[in-house]
Amino acid sequence: MNWNDSRDDCVTRGGYLVIVNNEAELEFVAKYGDNHFIGLNDIAQEDLFVWVDGTLVADQRLWLKGEPNNGGKQGEDCGNLYKKKLNDASCAQHSKRICESKGCGV
Repeated sequence: MNWNDSRDDCVTRGGYLVIVNNEAELEFVAKYGDNHFIGLNDIAQEDLFVWVDGTLVADQRLWLKGEPNNGGKQGEDCGNLYKKKLNDASCAQHSKRICESKGCGV
């Protein structure tokens, strides 16, 4: 799925594309492999990457070296995991995704 369809699929399942706030969370989700969409984008404003909950990337060290770089012919406005780091990628590419949801709080 592309990024938009991935986001919508997570919502229909009762969750959202994963949000990564720190190195421990990054290490945990990176176990699922490379090239998975995550809940990060700069669609609304170029170079201002926000998570699907509206928060900013808290730790810039989570980015792959040299990223985000908006590379490629179509630009790169959506986030994915690559080499166990945050990366910007084309929203149109088809990738796997990682969804998360709130716990039951018990």
